[in-house]
Amino acid sequence: MLIRGIDGCSASRDSVAEVLKQGGSPAVSPGGISEMFQGYPKKGFSPNQEVALLRNRKGFIKLSHIHNVPTIPVYVFGSSKLMRRLDVPGLEVLSRVLRASLCVIYGRLGLPVPFRVGLTYVVGKAIYPRGTVEETHERFCEELKRIFDEFKGDYGWDRKELVIV
Repeated sequence: MLIRGIDGCSASRDSVAEVLKQGGSPAVSPGGISEMFQGYPKKGFSPNQEVALLRNRKGFIKLSHIHNVPTIPVYVFGSSKLMRRLDVPGLEVLSRVLRASLCVIYGRLGLPVPFRVGLTYVVGKAIYPRGTVEETHERFCEELKRIFDEFKGDYGWDRKELVIV
């Protein structure tokens, strides 16, 4: 109810489509809850990698094509440092089965209170729907990577790389 009180809506396709029909500009996080399980400390990732779960997330691009509206990539430097995550074996699989996020996260003093981290929002160029959904999606991913690479040094993340999975 709190989210709806500040003009939020469900992340379902129908809800986002309704916002677009009404002329709204919804902010979506294509990686969703699953993105929390990606990246370090997960096996195969390093602390110098930031992860965007985007490769197979094309629903928001399809809606962009249906409603003929652009998508605008935004990267928030520091958001991955607000909380830390314990890598508990089997929790990701159980979360998928239950369709609920079961993630052990902690912040200051071991509590679910975010660490004090400065956030920097970087807004990319609008990606207009043209060509196929796949082509638009690829342009979106390229622009997200471009803004990350261009501004990572300003945030002090020169050695980090953005990995799109």
